[in-house]
Amino acid sequence: VTRASAARICGAARLTEATIWMGDLIADEDPAVRDAAVRALAQLGGRRAVDLLMASAASIPPYRLAISLARAASDVDIEALMRQPASERAAVATVLACGLRRDVLRVSPLLGIAHDRRWPKQVRIAACKALAMIGDRAAADGLKRLCELESDPQVKKAAERAHRRLIKRAVTR
Repeated sequence: VTRASAARICGAARLTEATIWMGDLIADEDPAVRDAAVRALAQLGGRRAVDLLMASAASIPPYRLAISLARAASDVDIEALMRQPASERAAVATVLACGLRRDVLRVSPLLGIAHDRRWPKQVRIAACKALAMIGDRAAADGLKRLCELESDPQVKKAAERAHRRLIKRAVTR
């Protein structure tokens, strides 16, 4: 309880000097301490925090990793992580972080990932979800083409959902 509270305080106070210590707390055996450390790193932000989050990506739940990346990473960090992800899990989290940030500048790269069959299926599905989260109408045509041409049923379903969500948003605006 004390370590988790200390991690929360360091994050809230933005004590960047505690970043290395947060990295140690991510490996703690207590799940509450690990969660507090991940959340604190998200609040602290910066390159070191992002590096620590990505180094521990295998032990952080995917949804928490995506949320933490969305908060901690700069545009430059996101760009670097999208170009050379360390793992499939890291790629999924990075792509979802773009969606959580509603990063319109990432629409073209996300469409590229969604269409490119060289990317793992889960990353392509996450790219479709991220495009739906961003909600930019510019993605509608690319998603429609993906719906028409995609052979993988799971990716096709994700693209159809994202396209429907974009169309629904465009009509309500």
